[in-house]
Order: sequence, then structure tokens, then C-alpha cells
Amino acid sequence: MCDAKLPNANAKHVRSALGSIMDRCHFNIAPTASESKKSTTEAVNLRNEGNVAFGAERNEEALECYTKSIAFAPDRSEELALAFGNRSAVLYRLQKYELCVLDVNRALNGRFPDRLKQKLLERRKQCLTLIQEVNKIKSMFIEVSMIHFKFLSCKPRC
Repeated sequence: MCDAKLPNANAKHVRSALGSIMDRCHFNIAPTASESKKSTTEAVNLRNEGNVAFGAERNEEALECYTKSIAFAPDRSEELALAFGNRSAVLYRLQKYELCVLDVNRALNGRFPDRLKQKLLERRKQCLTLIQEVNKIKSMFIEVSMIHFKFLSCKPRC
């Protein structure tokens, strides 16, 4: 399990970027920070732990590990971009498409390796398509609900 203590700087960044969104989703992906320092080695180890958990379909554990990897990764580093990219895969699997797109964008705006960018671009495209489909379904449901409500509230005329 990912029980490393988080450095302050990235934990604050992660909390501010995801705080209220993640609270609504019931994910603890912006854990409380400690006095630990940035560490590329710790970021890599946590990302590797996340990869093992992800492969075993332990999604919440993978999410936690990748988030802690983000907190430990030095700012503007490849490790930071890779951790965002990996976390986007978990969010996709958990059907948190809006959050997935945010992490894909963070990874692509960072030092994400060129050789892996196509995978993220495809994931973002799939998310945006699914978000659009979900929004269409929600709109149709609202329309049907309104029609149903109007039908029920109408009095028969004789």
C-alpha cells in the first residue's frame, strides 16, 4: 500500500486543483501533506506500486499511489507528467471522464515522453466522446421527465 508521507508543495497543488471535485467523487486523491521533501526516487517507486495495483485492478490503491507520486515528483519533471498520465488511466477505468481529461492535459502540458503521447491523446478523445454521449443522455432524460410531468399534471377534458 502507498504509505509514503507527502511533500508540502505538490500536495498543496494537488489539493487546490482537485479538492472539491474529488470530495464530490469520494476519492482521497489529495491526501494531507507532511514535511517530506521532493524525491524522484520516491515518485518512481510510488508510480511503480501504482502500476502493480492498476494491473491487479485495485483501482483505489492505484489512484492513491499515483497521487502520492504526483506529490513527490519534482515540479515540471517527466516523473510528474508520467504520474498524471498514469492516474488518468485509473480515472478512465473508474469512468471519471472529466477528471481523466484534466490529468491527460496536465501530463501533455508537462514533460510527457513523445513516444507515449498518442496513447494519452486517444484516451482524451475517448473521454470527450463519452462525456458528450452522457450529456446527450442526460438531456434526453430531462426532456422525457418534463413531458412525463406535463402529462401527469394535465387534467382530462370531457
